[in-house]
Amino acid sequence: MKTRSILSFRVARELISRGFPVVDFATSHKYDGKVVIKFEDTPEFNEAFSEIIKDASTTDVHGTRR
Repeated sequence: MKTRSILSFRVARELISRGFPVVDFATSHKYDGKVVIKFEDTPEFNEAFSEIIKDASTTDVHGTRR
């Protein structure tokens, strides 16, 4: 199974709330001391992930749309 590693807990929390199950937790190979949350890499996952990232780029830190 192919997986995607997510470093952001905010993004991971949103993916979980949309019904995507966590496959595993692991230490990041790129960022020492950080934990990544692994999800199964599916077309549905990628669509949801893109939506979340797009929404994040139009929202400030307080959740207000820019």
